[in-house]
Amino acid sequence: MKQRKSKAFTLIELIAVLVIMAIIALIVTPLVMNIIRKARVAADKRSVDAYGRSIELAIAGYLLDTGKFPTEVSQLTIEYSGSQVVCSTTQINTDSSVYLAGCTVAGRSTGDYTYGTEEVITYDAYSVGDTVTYNNVNYYVIKNSSASESTLTLLKAEPLTEAEVNQYGGVGT
Repeated sequence: MKQRKSKAFTLIELIAVLVIMAIIALIVTPLVMNIIRKARVAADKRSVDAYGRSIELAIAGYLLDTGKFPTEVSQLTIEYSGSQVVCSTTQINTDSSVYLAGCTVAGRSTGDYTYGTEEVITYDAYSVGDTVTYNNVNYYVIKNSSASESTLTLLKAEPLTEAEVNQYGGVGT
């Protein structure tokens, strides 16, 4: 009599296939998770970029509407429909560009990623009695200023008298 061969899998064959599938899953899962993480980080950076461009468009709209340059982001009407972007530093530069740093997208940090370039504004430091020329007129400083101040106090378009030198503590010319 002929023995009939069974077409079913044995228990050992099934266990071997399951072990091989588990090994493949252990290798593939971190790779897939890393791809997902990288995609999320790239999407967050694109969200910050889109938010920055939205602010720049709002600046252009503000300039067209008012004829003035905005000094704060709160003056702008920003039209942006992406993920919620919150930045610890939002700087409007004098060339209408925007600098964003310390941003989070939907609560996720974008690390040290920034949008735009930071404009470092420095001012000339003046001392009492210094001469500043503006529109071809000489003015004399009556209050010291520093490299971090945007304003200084000018007296008049004539040299300081001895009494003014004594009053303001400066030097005459």
